[in-house]
Amino acid sequence: MAARVDRDDAAERITSAIRAQIEPYRRLPEDVVRGEVRLNVRTNVDLVLAMLEGREIGTEDLEPFRAAARERADEGVPLDDVLHAYRLGAQVGWEILAGAATPEEARVMLQSASLVLDWAERVSADVARTYLAERRDVLSEWETQARRLLGALAAGGSIDAGEIRAAGVVGFTPADLYRPFAVGAPGGAAIHRRIAEELRARGMLAVPEADRTVGVAAAGFAGSWPGDCGGQIVVIGDPTAPAGLGEALEEVRRTCDLARRLGRLGEVTPRMFIPELLLAGSPRLSRMAGRVLDPLTHNRRGYADLLQTLQAFIACGLDRRLAAARLHVHPNTLGYRLRRAEQITGLRLDSAEDLCVLTLALKTRQLGAEEGSSGAQGPGAPCAIHNQILPSDD
Repeated sequence: MAARVDRDDAAERITSAIRAQIEPYRRLPEDVVRGEVRLNVRTNVDLVLAMLEGREIGTEDLEPFRAAARERADEGVPLDDVLHAYRLGAQVGWEILAGAATPEEARVMLQSASLVLDWAERVSADVARTYLAERRDVLSEWETQARRLLGALAAGGSIDAGEIRAAGVVGFTPADLYRPFAVGAPGGAAIHRRIAEELRARGMLAVPEADRTVGVAAAGFAGSWPGDCGGQIVVIGDPTAPAGLGEALEEVRRTCDLARRLGRLGEVTPRMFIPELLLAGSPRLSRMAGRVLDPLTHNRRGYADLLQTLQAFIACGLDRRLAAARLHVHPNTLGYRLRRAEQITGLRLDSAEDLCVLTLALKTRQLGAEEGSSGAQGPGAPCAIHNQILPSDD
């Protein structure tokens, strides 16, 4: 049965279930989920199947899970959610294994159940010990209270007496409107704990999350933001009432991730990435948009030229002369290529609706290429906070 399990598919299904059902994992950056979390799940799948095939699992085999527990502790993912991820992984994994069994193998499945349950208990206990040890090193009263207060604000409800005390602990003054923000910088969780601490010292509410810092500032806040420090991204959202703050925070998180994948640095806003945010928030729409260009791939003759021509035409604001100059071709050649692309794709470049669809399709290709080529950012030096003034509300 173990030999019949598609391990990559199992890892993908378990990772998707964890992200869909456990809220803090949805907040993790896409590259963390698709990279570290999925690799950890795949390691777990391999070890469980090896155990069912008779291999003895040693203490050293648990080290990847300890490392992951330390990362989740640094990122502030609650222990209950970390352990829930392992329980959910065991549940989905068992369903996958059962799907690989024949009716005649039902007796073997019952015998294997105790092995899988014992393994889940062993891993969970080791992860819990590692997590708690790490959190004792990184947790402090201000971070606990900052996370509590940000969670309350993101929920959109009124702030109770406990959250008001939390605001006092972290030096944050509640307001009627907030500007959500996210800061992305290389260097890992330690760098972002420092960024969050310095921003809180300036009167903002900030908490570290994986390879970014997220928080809010009062809409009228006139303090300073982090300056550029070796690949830093600062995303600043629009002034937002508490009722919409949870959605606005998700928006700046996604914008930060998109800016990193697209190689954009410095200060950005969600408005700069409306098509990308639309695609990132709707995987089904992204897949549909991606298929718009499939007819070009099926017609390999001149495929690269046609695709490059469409990209240049859109990038040049539909200016044919400018696009031809950028491609170093005669305008007549450009016109022929555009007509050929229209014939193959069925899109009309003089139709606003078709141009919108084409733009989304090209964005989908770009995001897919960036995701395939992106990697973890290298280590960076600790950031200093410089005097960059928060933009006005204009």
